Amino acid sequence: MNDYVPFELGIAAGPVDPLDPTSTYVTPGDIFAINIVSVNQDAAWEFIKYVCGEDYARVSSKSNELLLGQQLLLSRSGFMTDYEGTSLEPFYQLRSKWLRRSDDWYKLPDQFFNDFATILSRELELVEKGQKSLDEAIGTVRSEAQAVLDQAVTLR
Repeated sequence: MNDYVPFELGIAAGPVDPLDPTSTYVTPGDIFAINIVSVNQDAAWEFIKYVCGEDYARVSSKSNELLLGQQLLLSRSGFMTDYEGTSLEPFYQLRSKWLRRSDDWYKLPDQFFNDFATILSRELELVEKGQKSLDEAIGTVRSEAQAVLDQAVTLR
């Protein structure tokens, strides 16, 4: 590549309102709970204390990889600080909008989320390869995701 100009890679958390730094792109992962009638409540509490504690965070930060489609960050900050040398701090600066979503969110069919992720991933890959402009990809995502949603709602 003759015109190659080196650049530095970084991560931005995404567009947010400075007065409300929340994002739908930051979502909680697994949430653990203990059944009230469990005969193993004490053991369950010990497990939950472990997975929410510093020892687990320390170990996980060394072995947890960010996987395509499954970007997992620890809820405890300070342990997983970068990914391949790129700071993950921007992700820890936002709060999740998912924790305050409306009841309408639950009306969306479960399959829609998987279909949407597939469409989005495919289109972003085409943009990355230079086979599509970002505007074209956004148009495709909008139309295909809407069609998938319409079909899923009709089948309900």
